[in-house]
Amino acid sequence: FAHLQTRQQVEMKYLIWKHTFSDQQQLRLDTLLEPKNDRDKSFQQARLAIDIDPELPVRKTGSYQNAMEVLNSRVYGLTEAKEKFSEYLALCSHHSKRGGKFLLVGVPETEKKQLVAAVSEISGLPLGTITLAGISSALDLKGDDSGYSHSDAGRLVRTFYELGTAEAVLVLDGIDKMGKGDLGGNPAAALVDVLSDPSRCYDHFLEMAIHTEQTLFIATAESTFSIPEYLLDHFEIIRVDGYTCSGRKLK
Repeated sequence: FAHLQTRQQVEMKYLIWKHTFSDQQQLRLDTLLEPKNDRDKSFQQARLAIDIDPELPVRKTGSYQNAMEVLNSRVYGLTEAKEKFSEYLALCSHHSKRGGKFLLVGVPETEKKQLVAAVSEISGLPLGTITLAGISSALDLKGDDSGYSHSDAGRLVRTFYELGTAEAVLVLDGIDKMGKGDLGGNPAAALVDVLSDPSRCYDHFLEMAIHTEQTLFIATAESTFSIPEYLLDHFEIIRVDGYTCSGRKLK
């Protein structure tokens, strides 16, 4: 995806895609793009929002019928996980919605990355990753208020912007290693807001929400011990087997 660079490009794309934005989003974007509102930050806000397509311009057709075959060829072991994703991908072939929420729990040596890459390939969705280890503020995920001089969009919006769409596979890597929150708010609670309602991926910098009904969230963790129950409740948890360097299953 080529990112928008000029105000004219932003306005042109908005006119083309305006019907795909909600009434609330349109109201916000119309305000940002008013001729009198020519501040650099207003342009940056509008560019970020408009450059995240609600849907892929050209939807790739995933090879759902051969999903298990592809998963087996890309990933060693992880039978339960492959079966779960095969079922999910089969459902996707019959419905237009491709969103979902999974949590892969297992030691680092497991082939979680290969599994996620295979799911992205089969579904035809671009793949993005947010590293959550060490994040201790909700602002990291949902952005700073645009009134501050050094404010910026949160990691969720910035990742969607880099992908060019929110219709994607989004890996939430190391969800068990997030901090418990500071003055900027609890990051676990911020994730719950996003996961509980696809219209609530609100970014404070944009001052609007990005819809995530077409986002496949796949979180990864080594264990669930440090993950709050109220966050775990939003995921389908899949335990993945561990392997030694020689490829033999750990007991």
